[in-house]
Amino acid sequence: MQEADLYEPLKMYFEGLGYELHAEVNHCDLVACRGDEILIIELKRSLNLTLLLQALDRQQISPLVYLAVPETGNKRSKRWRTTLRLLRKLALGLILVNLKGPEPSVKCWLEPQPVQPATGKRGRKLRQELAGRSGNYNIGGSSGQTLMTAYRERAVYAAWCLHQRGPVATRELHRLGCDKQIARLLRDNHYGWFEAVSRGIYRLTAEGESALKSQDYPALLAACERRYMIASSEINNQAGKTEA
Repeated sequence: MQEADLYEPLKMYFEGLGYELHAEVNHCDLVACRGDEILIIELKRSLNLTLLLQALDRQQISPLVYLAVPETGNKRSKRWRTTLRLLRKLALGLILVNLKGPEPSVKCWLEPQPVQPATGKRGRKLRQELAGRSGNYNIGGSSGQTLMTAYRERAVYAAWCLHQRGPVATRELHRLGCDKQIARLLRDNHYGWFEAVSRGIYRLTAEGESALKSQDYPALLAACERRYMIASSEINNQAGKTEA
């Protein structure tokens, strides 16, 4: 069993409660949002010291932190009672996922207690990252896979626009919906996808074309296509009104 096996049952559980779920956000396995409320859920195959230390670290970002593990063991044992007492003292929540049987089930065994407010910089960075993501394109608990961050989303959409239009100026990318920092993203070129043709005009490199043809993030590429078509339609409508 892998940590990622816990992801789908937890996704269904929190979405059923009205939360929007995001996976692998700023080193957090899962982040659930509902209005201004933000929960952090850390996944592990068992309750252990590593998980507790991770959860205590996450309390510096949000005061509402859950541990999510497979349901095992004797709930009447002294060890289990001691574990629950420790989690209560640490103000941590506990979720048990039963992966046995035909359908997985999720039980919230212990609610977290918000004994402290979310602290400054890391909490703000988490909210900024969430605000920059258009959807959830990661699987919580996965390892060895390329993670879709807000920054990578911006780069993918810029690559899609260049793939469709060919070499264009950054002002045209602004019109297509790229943010005000797109010139810096193209100039920094962390992924090797972009190449300057002349001042302020960029084209897609072979690496960028290859990234778009890969099947690493099909859902995001579909979203980019829809976004591009809407933006192009608005540009064409504006041009038509100007000519009229």
